Amino acid sequence: MLFAAPDSQTVAQALKVLEHYTRGAKAWFEDEEQAWIKATLEQRTDDTALGVARLVFVRDSATSTTAQLIAQTTPMALHGEAGRRRRASVRAATADELKRVVARGSRLTGGRISSRTQVDASYVFDILFSELLEKGADAELLPPLCNPAILDSAADLTTLSYLHEPAVLYNLRRRYERHDIYTYSGVVLVAMNPFSPVALYGADEMARYARSSGAGGAATADPHLFAIAENAYRGMVNNSRNQTIIVYGESGSGKTTSAKYIMRYFAQAHHADANDVQ
Repeated sequence: MLFAAPDSQTVAQALKVLEHYTRGAKAWFEDEEQAWIKATLEQRTDDTALGVARLVFVRDSATSTTAQLIAQTTPMALHGEAGRRRRASVRAATADELKRVVARGSRLTGGRISSRTQVDASYVFDILFSELLEKGADAELLPPLCNPAILDSAADLTTLSYLHEPAVLYNLRRRYERHDIYTYSGVVLVAMNPFSPVALYGADEMARYARSSGAGGAATADPHLFAIAENAYRGMVNNSRNQTIIVYGESGSGKTTSAKYIMRYFAQAHHADANDVQ
């Protein structure tokens, strides 16, 4: 395989894909114990002549200093002797090193030159611009970015800047830690079993959603089973159309209890309405 320098268009397009991967950006990495963990981009080097970018992430939970970790971070894949680790400052790979990577075989699927190496608490990506522009390659070569802190515990998953598995799991966990067991995903309500009594279904709470029939309706209130029930009720009363609420999940997730609260809402929330359609 021959290595060719990229043209200006390839360089521009690749840098566009990488524009959000700046120093300080946080990304997700798979972890055997916690499923996903955060790491911060501490150094990025672009070699536009060779068409290579090197990104170095350091795990947020690392105990060593950032400088120490970066000093230790030179991918073993880019050195001649197997198992040999050389202490060096982080830099873009040279053409000779890239040739050795090709000869040794790619560390990623698909026979790519680009590689990813983990050294202690750091992750190093050497990414070839031309490969980055292949269809779907950005999701394979780059780690998924974290959402900005201002979006932590978002009430609706569709408002997240980055919507992927680690972002969804992290957001749901943060809300669960705050005892917010309900989260919207567009028109879908995600419910997490609290496995303990919660004061979310009393008369006052029911009345709050029953009164949310103004502009925006129950959709503007906090995520809740009662909001879903209220929207269905309004659809029946205002539009004279049948409504369907689908409650599904794994065994023990709280489906039966959720259905009971929905039926209770229908029976009690609007019992005083002077509306013969009811």
